[in-house]
Amino acid sequence: MNISTIRNYLRSMRMVLRRERLSNIAWLKWHLPFELVNLAMSLLTYYYYAVTFGAESPFLKPYGGNFMAFFLLGLSLNTFLTYSLTGPPNLIRRLYMGRMGVFGTFISAADYYELANVPVMLYLVTELLYGFFQNLVYSAFYLIFGIIFLGFSIKLPADYIGLLIILSLGILASLGIGLISASMIWIADIWYGQEPIQWFLSLLSNLISGVYFPPEVLPSFLQILAFMLPQTHTLRIIRLIILRGVAMRELVLEVILLVAESALLMTLGLILFKHSLKIAKRKGGLIR
Repeated sequence: MNISTIRNYLRSMRMVLRRERLSNIAWLKWHLPFELVNLAMSLLTYYYYAVTFGAESPFLKPYGGNFMAFFLLGLSLNTFLTYSLTGPPNLIRRLYMGRMGVFGTFISAADYYELANVPVMLYLVTELLYGFFQNLVYSAFYLIFGIIFLGFSIKLPADYIGLLIILSLGILASLGIGLISASMIWIADIWYGQEPIQWFLSLLSNLISGVYFPPEVLPSFLQILAFMLPQTHTLRIIRLIILRGVAMRELVLEVILLVAESALLMTLGLILFKHSLKIAKRKGGLIR
């Protein structure tokens, strides 16, 4: 890849972001402040619920025994994992179902970007990066609010690079699932309603992967399902390292499993997504 190609990609990414600037400004002015207040009220509700009913649970002992530390870290990490799973299909729907009017002629956003020589994958990467920035704001808010108002303390271990790698692996695995879901919009013609893969795995991961409570609480058959989800391993590894100070080498088998899941799901997701784009080019539009 030469310098000229990189410049063209960056120029295309700026164009995508510029086209979305009005919605981005609206997000900053009229969505984010109210959303942060809602998040603060939700956190306070969970905190006082824990104070009222929160005798120390034996299920929390492997993670340090502090419910709010367990809970806040799970929420903070899950913002990235959930967006990685739901972002690709939502963006692809918006790309092909969105309409733009020019002198009475309406074209889809996909047609607009094709005319502007912006590849679908570049559009997707640009929008995902901006979405990750938005979720970084939410994730940081969870931790900062917890530290200032709820007495949550966090001490990053020396191997913080390892933590970023683990989180990146979890994001890649979730993105792989998200790309598989996005490909079903064309492969299975599911462009309306709920896409079953995204719906089922989003529902399942929020319940059993350990976002709100340890998976060890669950019945044995659900624990088996939880063990198959990359989100479970991502949350568990990072929590054990941060909340208990467990060394990465002690979790090597779980890290290897997460690496394997990330590689498999991302490879399968990219293959199916590229195939779905060929179908999109052949069909020309979602609504026929």
